[in-house]
Amino acid sequence: MLLLFSGIVIASKPVQYIGVIMIFISWLTTSAVSWKKGVTNFKKSTALVLLGLIGIIAYAAYI
Repeated sequence: MLLLFSGIVIASKPVQYIGVIMIFISWLTTSAVSWKKGVTNFKKSTALVLLGLIGIIAYAAYI
């Protein structure tokens, strides 16, 4: 299902945008939940969020 929404299978731009948004939200949520549960420390969670933001910026520059 994720492959379908990420646009790899269907090459339409709106579907790709939905896929990127879904991946970013899951990335952000996973980082926050991992930090909250104590699996990762604050620095590592912050680094993961920043990495996700860099990915979104790179994707936006690619469009």
